[in-house]
Amino acid sequence: MGTVGAPMQKEEEPMPQIDLQSLIELGCIKEEVAIGNVKFVLRSLSATERMELAREFGTEKLADGDLFNFNTKLLALCIDTINGKSLASFHPSPSQDEMQVKMEIIVALQPPVIGKLLDSFADISERCDKQFGIEQVKN
Repeated sequence: MGTVGAPMQKEEEPMPQIDLQSLIELGCIKEEVAIGNVKFVLRSLSATERMELAREFGTEKLADGDLFNFNTKLLALCIDTINGKSLASFHPSPSQDEMQVKMEIIVALQPPVIGKLLDSFADISERCDKQFGIEQVKN
């Protein structure tokens, strides 16, 4: 037996609206790292931030002083918040140069804290780079 009338068309579900910020953050990994009673939120770096670091420090093996400066700037870029507040807000006399203020705070941290943050960032960055395989990007 047949049916009467026009065949039913499946209604397509509307695509969810994507704003610019969600598009920029697509693939970004944010993760909380607890050190003592302090909660740092670290995030993966954007392509622009990675290029900025490469431009400033090059791609050659860095000397110890340059490596310390590279790691300081890296942490200044990837630390999103500390206990819910921006890193710069902890500086006793914030200035116009937010990056400089952040870097001053980082160099004042204890070496084991810096080391733990760098290890955590390396893990986040590795997972960020591996999350989309070639086949997933093609589709």
